[in-house]
Amino acid sequence: MSQLTQAFPDKSFSGIGGISTFEHALNYFLLGCGTVQVCTAAMLDHAIGPTIIRELNQGLTRFLEKNADKGWKSVGDLVGIRRDRVVAQSKIRRPTEKDYRGGYEAEGYATAEELGVKN
Repeated sequence: MSQLTQAFPDKSFSGIGGISTFEHALNYFLLGCGTVQVCTAAMLDHAIGPTIIRELNQGLTRFLEKNADKGWKSVGDLVGIRRDRVVAQSKIRRPTEKDYRGGYEAEGYATAEELGVKN
């Protein structure tokens, strides 16, 4: 989403997909969407639908009150402010096969030299 909103700054975007809390919606706003759409969460149950919308509105109100010192008074004040912090997947540095340890830190692993393995 951040790439789209950066590539087409004169266009409007709406975030959709997986929104059931204000925090989900906030992510879309921070990446540059001016609106969000809630579908599945609102349709799950007649009682849940109205609750989701009410909780989104309450979450927005709490967030704006908590961050009033930053001058944020509406969604428009924070749309896109974090899109510059997103790193394209192609630019993420990944460990080489030799250095990869299945997501675990190197600590506790014996080195090849310690095991007597020659590279």
